[in-house]
Amino acid sequence: MTTPDHPGGVPPPPEWGGQQGSPPPPPEWGGQQGSPPPPPEWGGQPGPPAVPGWSGAGGAPPQTNPMAVGALVASILGFFCGVGFVIGLILGYNARKQIRASGGREGGEGAATAAIVIGWIGVGLMVLGVILLAVFAFFVALAPGVMG
Repeated sequence: MTTPDHPGGVPPPPEWGGQQGSPPPPPEWGGQQGSPPPPPEWGGQPGPPAVPGWSGAGGAPPQTNPMAVGALVASILGFFCGVGFVIGLILGYNARKQIRASGGREGGEGAATAAIVIGWIGVGLMVLGVILLAVFAFFVALAPGVMG
């Protein structure tokens, strides 16, 4: 299908208002042509609404409860001195209680839980050790000729 305006039936590419092959003019920004719009002034436009419990990019992360750190250290030291397991348990339970009561202002619940787990494992190992020691002492006492 050929028309007299378009030989070969194909219309020419659209022109951009200027010379053929030149790019379109930049949009009008309200100021000088070609200059971008000015940035908004501080306080000019409100940001997104605040999310409850989230302090945003400028807020500090929750501070770790020092008792949780102490509980974890005490529980680990329990492997060298058995009383550390018990101290770690007591501090761990107290720290976890404080962290939950803080409403998200304090962190460290993982450290407190780790201290509690290590503490119970250590107490279990200590009880097992005492039982094995008692059984060993019982059989040594029953062995003929050992105690004279």
